Amino acid sequence: MQIGDKSNEKTAIPALLDTLDVRSSVVTIAAIACQPSLVAHVVEAGADYVIALKKNAKTLYERAHDHLLARAPHLPAHLSRTLEHGCGEVRRVCISQDMGLLDACAGWAGLRTLVFVETERHTARGCTRSQRLYLSSLADPDPGTYARLVRGHWAIENHLHWQLDFTFREDRSRLRKGNAALNANILRKTALYLLAQDPRPISFKRKRKQAAYDNDYLRQLLQKA
Repeated sequence: MQIGDKSNEKTAIPALLDTLDVRSSVVTIAAIACQPSLVAHVVEAGADYVIALKKNAKTLYERAHDHLLARAPHLPAHLSRTLEHGCGEVRRVCISQDMGLLDACAGWAGLRTLVFVETERHTARGCTRSQRLYLSSLADPDPGTYARLVRGHWAIENHLHWQLDFTFREDRSRLRKGNAALNANILRKTALYLLAQDPRPISFKRKRKQAAYDNDYLRQLLQKA
């Protein structure tokens, strides 16, 4: 959904949710949605949520951080390791479902689980560490569930937005007049969807070039629309 000139994500997210049937789904949103009213909107729509907790929610963030950090060694945890593109990551996800210890949780609809994600990123330049907190209405006791949901959310950034910029150079587009930028965005996403239908393990950039030079290949992609 395109955000209006005099609006922002906080007003666009509820409007978008109203157009979707999210019942029995899990809604994941970045920290921009870390507002009690938005969380309540998700719950009223019949969905669960996993939402990043930002530092702007100062009281809850500080208390949740201290609560989780002090108990992290004894909480249920999920550990995963990945090595790709010359970068290694170690992620530890632990959860706490003892909401009674945090009075700051009051006012957050359906909140049942606090999620603590610690990441170590190893590159040729050295090691960096980060910590992130999430709120969730899920009561699942398996920390692996939350690890998959958090990673799945950021896959949208990696598989969609990054591809739009890297493969189609969207960030360099100079389209500004009327609906040109929106129309071009729709076409790029359509093209990206079609390229994804080709299961060959080659880059989207190479597939796009082949579609430009090979009419038979282009026809195959368009028939999958």
